[in-house]
Amino acid sequence: MKSPWKILFSLTCLLAVTAGCGGSSGGKMVHGDGAKYYIEAMKVRTQDADKCLELLEKSVASEPTGPAYFQMAWIYAKKNVMDKAGENIKAGLELDPESTNLLWLEQEMKKPEKKRSFKLPPSSRK
Repeated sequence: MKSPWKILFSLTCLLAVTAGCGGSSGGKMVHGDGAKYYIEAMKVRTQDADKCLELLEKSVASEPTGPAYFQMAWIYAKKNVMDKAGENIKAGLELDPESTNLLWLEQEMKKPEKKRSFKLPPSSRK
């Protein structure tokens, strides 16, 4: 007969394999095509915002996550496309209501236009 610890360990391993390995993001495990598109988007975000948005759209179509919605919202805010930024913030907060970056961006957008600063989200200031 197996010990309870061996059974628990086996069940934990089985759960990890079936759920997918990777970091948690917005309450979901990130793996597969969504993660692939997100990683590619992060590689091009400083060189080509439109390509980055295209890849992020594919990412959330495959696996919606708070960080992907934040990146889209942030790009739209920097491009002064506030309706799209707001839509992405709302979608991201539905998945990850405690996201520091999404909450920060939401507050920045509420400020008068001349007082907004979309330069550095809280996660990049650590």
